[in-house]
Amino acid sequence: MPNEIELHTSIFELQQKVSLHNSSSAFEQLYLLFYKGLHHFAYRIIRSNHIAEEIVSDVFVQLWKKRGDISNIKNLRVFLYVAVKNQSLTYLYKSKKQRVSWIDEFAGGSDLVSANSTPEELLHAKELTLQINHAVNNLPLKCKAVFKLVKESGLKYCEAALVLNLSQKTIENQMGIALKKIAAVLRQNEYLKGEGS
Repeated sequence: MPNEIELHTSIFELQQKVSLHNSSSAFEQLYLLFYKGLHHFAYRIIRSNHIAEEIVSDVFVQLWKKRGDISNIKNLRVFLYVAVKNQSLTYLYKSKKQRVSWIDEFAGGSDLVSANSTPEELLHAKELTLQINHAVNNLPLKCKAVFKLVKESGLKYCEAALVLNLSQKTIENQMGIALKKIAAVLRQNEYLKGEGS
């Protein structure tokens, strides 16, 4: 697996190939690299696989149309997440004909999964997932959105700050709050389980 510097360099190299040489194969590599995360992100806001696919595809179509400028984008991942967020909000606004808080939509629920093998481990993982989901779903909305972007979508703090239009310090503080609250719920549940045995 490439490290962060190699990944950033390869993304930049792909951007250059697309921008300077109209390379459709480099563009396809970028698409494959970002599609899954962007689709998941759009789905968390829209709650429709089909519409999320359309939104991500539309963002990439627009990117291809403006491929001559792609080499000027400093952080393509953030650029794409912001574009998907904006397209998703536009869709929600048009479909609901009302102002929408995208953080409300994005922070709706958690899909944390575990892949353990034994039945006991699976049962424990299921219980743990339910506890974590409950803890995450009870976080304040901004805190929940930050947690999901960082932990589920895999964005770095600085990238999440750009996507959410918040300071990096706010992202750090919100992650600290989220992790403390989740840890407290897990400790409480372990304590209750210990009392029951």
